[in-house]
Amino acid sequence: MPIALPGPDKVPDGPHRELLVRLHDLYRVAGMPATRIISRQAGSVSHETVSAVLHGRTLPAWAKLEAIVTVLCRMSAAPRDADSELAAFRELYRGSEPLALDRGHVFVSYSRRDVGYVDRLVDLLAKGGLPVWLDRHRLEVGDRWEHVVRDRVDDCTAMIVVMSPAAEASANVGNELHRARDRGKPLLPILLSGENWFALSTVNYFDARPDRLPDQRFLDRLRQLIRA
Repeated sequence: MPIALPGPDKVPDGPHRELLVRLHDLYRVAGMPATRIISRQAGSVSHETVSAVLHGRTLPAWAKLEAIVTVLCRMSAAPRDADSELAAFRELYRGSEPLALDRGHVFVSYSRRDVGYVDRLVDLLAKGGLPVWLDRHRLEVGDRWEHVVRDRVDDCTAMIVVMSPAAEASANVGNELHRARDRGKPLLPILLSGENWFALSTVNYFDARPDRLPDQRFLDRLRQLIRA
């Protein structure tokens, strides 16, 4: 069934809505294909993620949005230049990622070295309808971006900490964890590799070793926190 553009009550005016309007324009020109068809042609994007993106429920990793846009350009009845479209979407994505979520999201704290696992984790959460925010701009510096991350921690319902030796050594992860604790945020650690952190030794964690995604019990706990 074709997916309609969500109304302003679902996705308010702003960069995220601009991105979504442009995406739905491309989706219409492509004939409003089934999400499974888009997923199959994109290769690395599940049909659940495609659906969540078109419904405005999530912003995926840039590589996944790039794959969706490329497929829709290829399927368009009227020729679309993929490079031009991707450049436009990239600018909208940069503006919409830190602004798309309000209170009620799950903040994911992680090391860039673990980004492969984190992308799979975010996909799992998106499939479950859980709003997620994570810092995908760790290589960018400046007070403004630091303030965005701080505000996202302050506004989150809970924080997932993806524990690994690289994350334990990360100043960014340490700062995010410290801020979350100061604000009394529920912490849900995931042990991806190495040993449990001393700083989180009193908190129950999900053991993801070796490379497992969280189970239903973990997801249900997140849903309870979001609904509280």
